Order: sequence, then structure tokens, then C-alpha cells
Amino acid sequence: DCGKIYTWGENNARILGHNENYLEPNNVEFKVNSIKDIACGCNFSVILTKDGLVYTWGMNSNGQLGVGHSNDQAGLCKISAFQEEPVQSISCRGSSTFAVTCQGKTFGWAENIAWLGLGGMGNVSLPSQVQGLQSY
Repeated sequence: DCGKIYTWGENNARILGHNENYLEPNNVEFKVNSIKDIACGCNFSVILTKDGLVYTWGMNSNGQLGVGHSNDQAGLCKISAFQEEPVQSISCRGSSTFAVTCQGKTFGWAENIAWLGLGGMGNVSLPSQVQGLQSY
């Protein structure tokens, strides 16, 4: 079972990657190879692969899936912003998502109540670089 994803619980906004609730762990049939990390926010999840690609699924009301729209998604959504610049780590907080690339750039997206570090207010539905963190 190495490398497989199992989810269970209430399936709000299809966060589980299934169309039903599950009381016990149930394998999610996503076609992703070499999972490095998984992070969960409030009703959405993010996968980081070993080759630096990022995939999301679940609730997307604040743009937390990073795909440029706000429609909920039960299936995997590949974040195209990281196609050319691989990611080394991911993190979620509430309805916000962060990624750090292999080049040390930090990106944030989704609910932006001044905590993404992007300035201004309002949701951001695509990964946006957080300026001033390049050297960290």
C-alpha cells in the first residue's frame, strides 16, 4: 500500500476524493506517482510529488485549489504554475495554501485576509509569489 492515499469521514465538498462518506479508510484512485507529501486545509487537500508537481482537490470557494476558478473538485487538479519550477514543500492553513519551490521562492494562494503576505485583501485563485522571502 506504499504510495496510496486513503481518506475517510464526512465528504463535504468532495474533500475525500470520492462521492460518498466513509467510516473507514478507503483508497482514493488518483493517478499520481511518487507522493512526497500531503497537506490538508479546511475541506481541501494538496499533494506534492517527488518530482515537484502539486495537485489539489476538494472545496475551492476561496481559490484554495490554485487553479484560477472557485469550483469544487472531487478529482485531482494539477497546478500548472509549478510545471517549470518544481516545489519542495507545501503547507495549508484554513483556506490558504503555500508552496516553496526548489529555488527558494514562496508562493501563496486562496483566502487572503492579509495573511498570505501578498498585500491587499481578497482571495487569490492562482499561486502568487510572496515578495521578500526569496532568501529564506
